[in-house]
Amino acid sequence: MAHSEIRTALKLFNEKADKLRNSNFVKAAVENSGVSLSWQEGEFFQITRTGPTEENVDAFVLTLRFFVQDNDR
Repeated sequence: MAHSEIRTALKLFNEKADKLRNSNFVKAAVENSGVSLSWQEGEFFQITRTGPTEENVDAFVLTLRFFVQDNDR
């Protein structure tokens, strides 16, 4: 690999890593993620989950695959 190709690949790596670090998925996971349980006698448990949305997860995984797949530089 030539130096210019290596530089280009490293630049792309850094861009993708920054994109993941600054994603809404990470923000939601860090700032507002968890599970809340409540119950009153004679009633069912109520479970509430907070955190990343399905759209946040999809966007994160789409970028994350760059680091996992062998077909990219």
